Amino acid sequence: YPSDRMVVVPNGIDTDLFTPDLLAHQQQRSAWGIDKGVNLVGIVGRLDPMKDHRTFLRAVSKVLAKRKDVTFVCVGNGTNEYRVDLQKYSEELGILKNIRWEPGQENIENVYNALDLLVSTSAFGEGFSNTLAEAMACGVRCVATDVGDARGILSNTGIVVPPGDSSAVADGI
Repeated sequence: YPSDRMVVVPNGIDTDLFTPDLLAHQQQRSAWGIDKGVNLVGIVGRLDPMKDHRTFLRAVSKVLAKRKDVTFVCVGNGTNEYRVDLQKYSEELGILKNIRWEPGQENIENVYNALDLLVSTSAFGEGFSNTLAEAMACGVRCVATDVGDARGILSNTGIVVPPGDSSAVADGI
């Protein structure tokens, strides 16, 4: 296609909706039973092999070997079979009690505001990650694998690690 006939329209984020919100932070953490002072790290996205939750879970295991003041949350929908598989894997890793498993949320901006850190461990297939951009708009720091546009979205404001590298994800957390 001739370049003079193309226009790139980048994704936009509604910064009236996705904005730092202390009340949403407190309410969502309270709804989840997360105590004040606990560091909350989350992964938000559908439960799908593309999102590589297994790398996230291995990273959680590595973080918990060094720190006990962290709680983790996985927020997203997927097949019940895959959710059960991931929960069994977290049980095998000895971390099941340290992770909340939450379905996708209608008011996702409240979820972002509850987090201290968002992690994206996608292995492939990403383009522009709205999750990263929305979390950042809510003032949440991010760690993401170098898939799709993650490096460009995070620029120098987050940590970008190789896909599938749970040690690098853990170090980023």
